[in-house]
This record gives sequence, C-alpha cells and structure tokens, in this order.
Amino acid sequence: MVIDFHCFLKCIIFLVPRVTILADSGTEQLEFIALSQRTGDPKYQKKVYSSYAYILIKTFPADGLLPIYINPHRGTSSYSTITFGAMGDSFYEYLLKVWIQGNKTAAVKHYSREMWETSMKGLLSLVRRTTPSSFTYICEKNGDSLHDKMDELACFAPGMIALGSLGYGPEESQKFLSLAEELAWTCYNFYQSTPTKLAGENYFFHSGQDMSVGTSWNILRPETVESLFYLWRLTGNKTYKSGVGTYFKHLKRTPA
Repeated sequence: MVIDFHCFLKCIIFLVPRVTILADSGTEQLEFIALSQRTGDPKYQKKVYSSYAYILIKTFPADGLLPIYINPHRGTSSYSTITFGAMGDSFYEYLLKVWIQGNKTAAVKHYSREMWETSMKGLLSLVRRTTPSSFTYICEKNGDSLHDKMDELACFAPGMIALGSLGYGPEESQKFLSLAEELAWTCYNFYQSTPTKLAGENYFFHSGQDMSVGTSWNILRPETVESLFYLWRLTGNKTYKSGVGTYFKHLKRTPA
C-alpha cells in the first residue's frame, strides 16, 4: 500500500481546529460540570475550567462581547461577527447557567455571574428600537459597524435576561426585566409577521419600516417559546403562557 504523505499532511492540517466556536465553549462548560456532578469525579470540571480560564478569562474584553471565533491555541479572538445569534448564543446563556448550576456560590461567581453581567453591559450597547412600532432588538457587530439583523436564535435572550435579572438589586433588576419583556414582544412578532405565524431564521430592521424576514424557512426553533415560558413563570403574567399556546396552535395548522 502506497501512502501519499503530502495528501495525508494536508488532511491533518485541515482537521486540526484553527478556531473554536464561541457557543461551543459555553456548552462544554455546562456539560462537563454536570458530568462531574453526576459521576462524582472532578476531572471533567477541572479539565474544562482550565481551558476556559486560559482561553477566555485572560482575554475577556471590557464590554464582555466576544466574536464567534476564538483561536484555541492562543486564546485570542479572531476577527469575526459578535452576535447573540448563531454560534454566539450559548456562551452568554451558559455563563449565567453555570452560576446557577454552581448553586450561586462565590467559587463560581467570577467566571460565571460577574462575566455574564459584564456581557449584559455589552448587550445594552447593541440594543436598538425600530420605527414606527418601537420593536426592541439586538444588533450584530462587525468591527466598529453595527448591523440591524437579529436571528430567531437570539430569542433565547429574553428568557436569559429575565432569569438573570433576579441576581441584581431592585433598580437594575427591573431595568433588565423590562428589557426582557420588550425583546420577547419583538420575538413574538417575528412569528406574527408571517402568513403562517411561524418565524423565519432571521430578521432585518429598517428605519420607518420596522422589520422584514431574511431567511424565510422555519426549522422549529424553541427559543421564543422558551423565553415566553420563563417570563410567564417569573412574572405570573398569563399573556406569555397564551403566547406559547398561540405558537402551538399555528404549528398544528401548518401542513407537514
């Protein structure tokens, strides 16, 4: 058997990850910590924390916003989009959930709750409102440029923000809860804006024209329903529960 080593080396170089996806790093935190909790073996948590500390904590930006690609060898950010949508979402969500998973103790606060609060300050810098209907949305960012686009995936954010609002003092808590409710209303209207009442993958926002669907297929993402559920549980407002019911009503009416 003859081995083409030139081809072999090219394949190896291709397979070695040159970037780490930001969302994956958050997911791995939650999963590996859970694995240690379930097995009683701390090695999983130690392993993921050591890489997390090296790659992210040492290079964590002042605004808490990281691009979706991270160099896994140096821990530095690669020039790429900053988004709460695809490939960024879980990182921010699981900063908060690692804190909850760790029973909100001081041992996990620095690399979970405190980093999450920093990221929420950054999120506020991306928040914009449409005209004429004043829908609140989260921009994407490339370099110094903001793009008036929001993924349906980013509709996890209202639930996350509402859940995280419980860890603030009264004034900040109300501010973030109000933001969560505004974002949830926008996400609900992602669905209401289409003939089938099912949302597209992403939306673009235009001055004087509110929003328009971008990628128009629906792949049954749960983020908006999840956020409505959180808000119903946290506020007791049955409007959010009704919104979930409305979603499933229209979903059942859609031909398979």
